[in-house]
Amino acid sequence: MEAATRIPGMSGNGAIGADLFSDSLIRSYVDENPRFVERPWLAELIEGRLADPSCRFLLLTGEPGSGKTGLAAWLARRSEQWPRYFIRRDSQVPLNSGDARSLLFAVGHQLATLHPRLFHPEKLEVIVRQRVGEVAAGGRTIGLRVGDLAVSPFYETAVHVEQEAGLVAGELAGIEVGRLVAEERFLELANLQYLALLDPAEVWLAEEPEARIVILVDALDEFRYQHVDESALDWLAACPQLPANVRFLLTSRPDERLLEVFRRRQGEWLCEVAIDADPHEVGADLGRYARRFAREPTCAQALADDDIPSEHFVAGAVAHADGNFQYLAALFRGIEQAVSAVEQAGAGEESERRETLRRLLRLEDVPAGLGELYAFFLALVRDAVAGQYVDVPGAVLGESERLPAWEGLYQRVLGVLAVAREPLTAAQVARFGKIEAEERWLQAALARLGQFLDREDGRYSLYHASFPEYLTAAQTHESHPDSYLDPAEWHRTIAAQALKHCSDDWLACTDGYAVVHSPAHLLAALREPGGRRWQAQLKGALTRLVTDLEFLEAKATWLIRVHLPPASAATASRSERLLPSAGLGVDSVLADLRAAAEAISDERVDQTLRVLDREGAACAFGAPREILAGSRSRSTTARRRPERRSSSMRPGTDSNGSDCPTSSCAGAQPSSHLRWSARSMREQGR
Repeated sequence: MEAATRIPGMSGNGAIGADLFSDSLIRSYVDENPRFVERPWLAELIEGRLADPSCRFLLLTGEPGSGKTGLAAWLARRSEQWPRYFIRRDSQVPLNSGDARSLLFAVGHQLATLHPRLFHPEKLEVIVRQRVGEVAAGGRTIGLRVGDLAVSPFYETAVHVEQEAGLVAGELAGIEVGRLVAEERFLELANLQYLALLDPAEVWLAEEPEARIVILVDALDEFRYQHVDESALDWLAACPQLPANVRFLLTSRPDERLLEVFRRRQGEWLCEVAIDADPHEVGADLGRYARRFAREPTCAQALADDDIPSEHFVAGAVAHADGNFQYLAALFRGIEQAVSAVEQAGAGEESERRETLRRLLRLEDVPAGLGELYAFFLALVRDAVAGQYVDVPGAVLGESERLPAWEGLYQRVLGVLAVAREPLTAAQVARFGKIEAEERWLQAALARLGQFLDREDGRYSLYHASFPEYLTAAQTHESHPDSYLDPAEWHRTIAAQALKHCSDDWLACTDGYAVVHSPAHLLAALREPGGRRWQAQLKGALTRLVTDLEFLEAKATWLIRVHLPPASAATASRSERLLPSAGLGVDSVLADLRAAAEAISDERVDQTLRVLDREGAACAFGAPREILAGSRSRSTTARRRPERRSSSMRPGTDSNGSDCPTSSCAGAQPSSHLRWSARSMREQGR
């Protein structure tokens, strides 16, 4: 008998369901931005440091707006063989979520796609040959017994067992596996780091000693806003010594507290470069950026109309920017908004709007410093709507009341978008912000705030991370209280509106944002200093939410629907099915429960977490002890035998032999798994 079992993982050259190489982000920064400025002097500096054998980690630091992500995107574009990982606060893509596993999965999948030979099954085969004369009745012979088998998601694990038997009256098993870890999310980090990076790197080092693997990781400072177990930064600080051919190129703000542990633990292999290390080169880069804007038809015509020399404008803008690209980006967006306002001016408005544009082009009263520039532009908007009011429904049916436009509309738009975790439609902005003004008022506000917004596919977001940070910063509360927005208040407001809209029937809720992000907003409100006044209310709402099994099922199901539409499920490749598997939805639910358990002390939360965590692991680990495939007899007296399974482990059971939904064990339907867990909790007397 020969049992040749191939345990499926992720083929290195298979299609990947997500934007594995961050192509859309790179395009937005480099290819689709006509003002983008290449920075060859920095690339040369970085390449020199990466060539140093003692520099396994190169940390590139810069203040907000200094061009770190733009540089990282350009480096990724010019070095297509570099695995890359862009950390985003609002990421809902499984491979960019910020935890250590997502980093390693992203790197492993990219390496397997770029260099499949490093993951070739022939390099990772197990072959067992066994000759047995007779297996008597009641006897048992096993070709290969494995206590724990962790299947790599980056290649196929080939296990070949050849058995020859004369007479089989008892039980002849090819392979016995006590625990099969076949789903990505249950791989232990200690194993995953070798499967994804360290072992393939060693294979490459042996084949090509001069070759180098450079892994680009952008925005480590985003971990200030993320609360994840075992973050990518935690792993970078504690990982085993990297093979000699591996380099990590990291970008971050110079956050001493955040980077302290990493710097201390990896100091021997760490070198650092400040992105503004050469003020002369930085100034030249800013000058090229400003000249490209000044040559654009809109700006060129405005400068000509006011007799402002182009170079005079460029020199003044660069001086105000003081090395900060984002300052120029914000200034130029403000100028574009002012030009548009002049073009759309009504009777009696044109003169005032032209004066505003003239003062911007001449940089009159325009402050230096990014934060001060934000305050300046917000004040312009606030002053422009100072005499306006919006009509909202009154307390009495059929009546309305008037509110100042800034407080009743503009602040609400900014407040919602300042803490939103992904772009929102205008209807969502209105719903979550409790904006009851007419649609025309909302659209006018979105248009007037256009310089601060990005719009794509009918959804709005604040255009750069530095702007919502400014709006919600304690320093803004002190220096510009009129611009300040309390993040706790807006997290609470969004959560309250989401619960009001969906809590009657989560499974029927059509607002995916409310389903996916309500726990995160409640947790954020709890963590913010301003949330202390609502502690009891927030804790109660969070407890009810994360112990509501209909909500948990709705969230898990929604995430699967978003990342793998049902229409594509039947034709998706193995890679596309596994990458956004049901584990994504269940993992997100478990992450909510773990975060809630840390934030509040409640037995209901703890019990829900214990049951879901245990049943999820049990179903993922539940596998037949014997894996028999392709069996055929090699003996004239032995016959082809049907596949046999151990009596203590059968399909559709957990590791203790208890029934659970087969689809749940297979990682196909999170809803069936959650219903199974609900039944388990009821049986425990909940």
